Amino acid sequence: MGRLQKYETKKGDRWMFIIEDGVNPQTGKRQRIVRRGFTKRKHAADAMIDLEYILGKAKLDLKNDITFKDMAAEWLDVYSNTDRKISTIRVRKHEIGHLNKFFGFRKLKDITKKMYQDAITSLKVEKKLSENTISGIHGTARMIFKRALEQDLIFVDPSAFAYLPKDKKTVEEIENEKIEEKIL
Repeated sequence: MGRLQKYETKKGDRWMFIIEDGVNPQTGKRQRIVRRGFTKRKHAADAMIDLEYILGKAKLDLKNDITFKDMAAEWLDVYSNTDRKISTIRVRKHEIGHLNKFFGFRKLKDITKKMYQDAITSLKVEKKLSENTISGIHGTARMIFKRALEQDLIFVDPSAFAYLPKDKKTVEEIENEKIEEKIL
């Protein structure tokens, strides 16, 4: 890697900043981050400082291409070596299989909260999986994304705040339920 260079410049009536980090030895291309459209030089400088802080704090590799499938496999290796029952590991593998159908070959950093929510909803609506099965799949996804956060591979956990669809009862099921008195 070459020497880190940063600067603000003006193009037309708008300011922009560029952060360069030399040449990537594998591709031969310059590694650059460019942000445009600032009305004032100070705004561009402030945004550059903010981005440097975020990148420095998270230590993210901007060229990170790890897929969900690879991350899940790495997580399962670590998880398997922590005195888990064989049956638990088998269930986790099955749950990862469901997740891989949606995200297997996607880059981990490209998975959004909406994509994750759509996958969970699809498991309920299209695959007609039970509430408990979906809860288990979600739990496994949470652990995988947590591991990715710990390794500074992603900023945000896409599984956070996901809504898990519930089983809906029919009118007949509600009518046939035994009525119990609840006394405090």
